[in-house]
Amino acid sequence: MPSLDEEAKRRPLLQVALDVLEIERAIEIAVQVLNAGFDIIEVGTPLIKYCGISCLKALRGVAGRKAFVVADTKTVDAARLELTPFLESGADGVTVLGLSDMATIEEALMLCREKSKTLIVDLIGVTDVVDRALKLAELGVEVVLLHIGVDVQKRRGLTAKQLLKEVEQLSR
Repeated sequence: MPSLDEEAKRRPLLQVALDVLEIERAIEIAVQVLNAGFDIIEVGTPLIKYCGISCLKALRGVAGRKAFVVADTKTVDAARLELTPFLESGADGVTVLGLSDMATIEEALMLCREKSKTLIVDLIGVTDVVDRALKLAELGVEVVLLHIGVDVQKRRGLTAKQLLKEVEQLSR
């Protein structure tokens, strides 16, 4: 598969977040979505926290080269220390929180470039997503994730239409 940002410029990509706690269940879901043509397998934060790198290795084995595998680490500090094991264990991309200090994001970006991997900056919790996304673009970040957490969506009663307005602002 070409790099995530190159492929996304050509067509919409389908992603599934494996936000479960059991490796066996994650593998079952991954097989189903790969057979359905999904492009991105996200080893979700709950799975990573519960099972560690072993779940990434298992899912990389299932996905082979058919899918882009993201380790959703949501790193906020110590980027090189936290991300290196995931990048060396089969992740095509990793996530860093957009709330992080720019020094952390810069370190993660340098590491991903060194290893020819993709950095995804997750904007969950960022108040001014447009401003932060513009600053990240200036830094050279190519992939940002507009992410409104499930708890926040429930509390605010957000609709897909409201979320699309933010996406439109970011895409200008």
